[in-house]
Amino acid sequence: MGQEDMRERKGRGNGLMLFLMILIIILLVAQAFFLVYQFLRDEGRAQGPDARPSREEAAPAEPTDEEIAARGWISADVLKRYAEEYNINTEFLSRIFRDKIIYKQAGKIIYADIDPNLKKHPYDWDALWWDERRPHYSFAETEAATAEGVAAEALFGIDVSRYQGNIDWARAAADGVEFAIIRMGYRGYDTGKQVVDEFFEANIQGARSAGVRVGVYFFSQAVNEAEAVEEAEMVLAGIAPYDVSFPVVFDIEEISGQNARTDALTAGEVTDIAIAFCERVREAGYTPMIYANPKWFVSRMELDRLEPYAKWLAQYYKTPTYPYAFAVWQFSSSGTVDGIKGNVDLDLAFEYFR
Repeated sequence: MGQEDMRERKGRGNGLMLFLMILIIILLVAQAFFLVYQFLRDEGRAQGPDARPSREEAAPAEPTDEEIAARGWISADVLKRYAEEYNINTEFLSRIFRDKIIYKQAGKIIYADIDPNLKKHPYDWDALWWDERRPHYSFAETEAATAEGVAAEALFGIDVSRYQGNIDWARAAADGVEFAIIRMGYRGYDTGKQVVDEFFEANIQGARSAGVRVGVYFFSQAVNEAEAVEEAEMVLAGIAPYDVSFPVVFDIEEISGQNARTDALTAGEVTDIAIAFCERVREAGYTPMIYANPKWFVSRMELDRLEPYAKWLAQYYKTPTYPYAFAVWQFSSSGTVDGIKGNVDLDLAFEYFR
């Protein structure tokens, strides 16, 4: 075989190899382009005329049930059904359904709409952090941080009654307690009789002696406005000898597992009763406040009528999800504090109430 023939065959072989390589590259590029196009189309971002939303469209269309199933998703309705079936906790659900206030009532999970007209709280929960025992909150260096009555650091406190027994208030103060909301008394949920908490005097005197700021609360079972004023008068008489700089609180709650004299009250009636108590407290020169959990605030009260009054929120989550304005957060009913035997309610106050 001559050298020219070999060179010719070698040249033809190299040309064929180059042609095959180019063909393979073209096929790979075409396949890659097709896959990318398919992905973009599936995500609703392809540039073809069928995929582009018209200018009139305000938002992308909701995925159909078939699309949801094809992508391995579950719909909101299915998730809610699973939540009922498997008793998923409301804190978890609140992180998903951020446009709802979620609570349980009669064994059912309720998804209440957030009222856009009600005042919202101003807190940035990125500034909330926990140590091994409790949360801390630092206000940002903004105008809100220096506004009168607003704490630069949220205050740590407790709320107590006869159930905590004898408290060593000096030890509690040394453990970081800055304020205490003390039960002054209660009305029996069956008899309707008003009773002074048997540890009220010892607690308010002990707290003040230890330099702990105090507020008080009354556990109400009033069934009309006259009884609410009667409860307020009892509280005012009890706190008259003392320096009470924190709020005087109206506390009305569900009596679990028992029939209470307040069970039949409508939301409007509960609201009338709360206003009657708070207005009498305000007339006497104290700051009125209303205590409740999200369920009671949303379903058992008319919040739009209670906007003039400070709120004390009971929600035992790592971060509150309640959207409306509140000044104190009760974050635990099973806390521990030096000087107190057993569990105690723990609170953060976002205002100083000067």
